[in-house]
Parts: sequence; C-alpha cells; structure tokens
Amino acid sequence: MASKVTGAARKELAIQAYSLHVKRWQKQEIGKELGISRQLAATLIEEEQAERSVERDGTERMQAISTYEWVIREAAARLVRMSDRSLNVAGLMNVIVAAQKAIDDITGVEAQDRAGNADAAIESFASGANALYEFEMMQHEEGLSDFVYDEEQDLFRFPQDGRFAISREWADVDRLQERGYA
Repeated sequence: MASKVTGAARKELAIQAYSLHVKRWQKQEIGKELGISRQLAATLIEEEQAERSVERDGTERMQAISTYEWVIREAAARLVRMSDRSLNVAGLMNVIVAAQKAIDDITGVEAQDRAGNADAAIESFASGANALYEFEMMQHEEGLSDFVYDEEQDLFRFPQDGRFAISREWADVDRLQERGYA
C-alpha cells in the first residue's frame, strides 16, 4: 500500500476515492481498490468533499438540496400509493435515507460533527428519523403501516415484539435493517 501520496497523485486518488464513495463503496473497499489504507481513503474522500463544497455556489447548493428534498417527498408518496409494498419498500426507504445523507453532505453536517458540533449531527439524524416517522404516519393513516403505533408515546413499535422502531427524533436503524425494513 502507498504510504505517502502528494501533489497530483494525491488529487487523482482523491477524485477516484470520491467517485467510488458516491457509488456507495465502503472505505475499506475503496482503499483496497486504490492500493491505499482505509484511513487514507477516508481522508481523501473528506478532502474532495470539502473542495467540492467550496467550489459549489449557493444557488447550486440550494438546487441540489431542493432536488434531494423532492426525491424524499416523491419516494414517500410512491410508498403510500404502492399496492404491493413488500417488493419495493426497502428500496424506496433506502432512497429516502440516501437523499437525506446527500443533503447532509451538501450542508456539511458531517464535517461539523467531526469538528465537535454534536448538535448539528443530532439534528441531521433527527431530520432523517423524522422523515421516516412522517412516512410511517402517512402509512398508518392509510391503514398500511407495518408497525404498531403507540399513541401515548407518539412512536412506532415493531409488531413482532413491541420494541421501539421509529419516533420523530430517533430510528432504530440497525434493527430496521436487521429485520428487512430498510
């Protein structure tokens, strides 16, 4: 593996690492593909994201955010209209989560968190959880929810065991994925 990478070679690796990152490759896979460590891959991705963020003007950012917000709304609307939801729910939920992550990347929430701003990271995660909550509430109102709504605590529980699944502020993403919901 390459230990020190500088100049034009570093920039080229950063572009390649970022390109694989947006295709949802894991950092370890990116490192292996490019012959670098996982840590260097992560650093190069962060550098490229920061550079692209600086290059993007306010209008472009707002257009991108607007597009991702539209994607979230459209995916939620399609989920509500599905007649055979079991085949496409996971895919559309992944679209919603990925669009929210793209918004977070554009707004720099991840970078702020690494700089010590935990409130921004919590707010970002809560907004993703809130999107899931709002979607599930639409499903519940249509009588299509896969979860049990706990009106007293204003949250959704798994039907199998009554364990917490989704609220406005939090979602048990690991358990949702483990059980095939996301």
